[in-house]
Amino acid sequence: MNQKQGAMPVILLLIFCTVLSVWVWKNVPVEQEKSVDIAGLKLETLELDSLLAEGKPVLLNVSSDNCPYCVMMAPELADIYAGYGDAVLIRDINADKYPDAYLQLPVRGTPMQVFYYADGTPYVPGEAVAQQIYFLRYVTKDTGEHVMTVHEGMMTAEQMELVLQDLGVVR
Repeated sequence: MNQKQGAMPVILLLIFCTVLSVWVWKNVPVEQEKSVDIAGLKLETLELDSLLAEGKPVLLNVSSDNCPYCVMMAPELADIYAGYGDAVLIRDINADKYPDAYLQLPVRGTPMQVFYYADGTPYVPGEAVAQQIYFLRYVTKDTGEHVMTVHEGMMTAEQMELVLQDLGVVR
């Protein structure tokens, strides 16, 4: 009987902490979101051919509002965007707000990043990058032509910079 009485306060404390955590997650504004509102980073429509025709390496991020990893990654993506200027096209598509924009992409979850070289060809990771970061290569069924290189999941600023360097981008 004493063990049950002793466990009750611990259980109540755990329930209280869980409820408080959920309330904070839903109601307290995240400071990180403010740094993401950089003009040009957000896309409302995706015209992949137009992006690739600009003659710059491309880092395309697919995110969503209900993804905690997307929220954590957003300030780092914005910092990379601000730090590299016109040397690379860094864009973000919100899958919740603009679901039609990413229909050209094989989105299985968010966050997801797609990379292209400046000449519009799909990124092929160098050996050093491939040992540190896992990528998916998409090829056409008929010809086996490599059409897209994708990373699924959160990327740190260091990982994004490593890929950009591998793409030939100089900061």
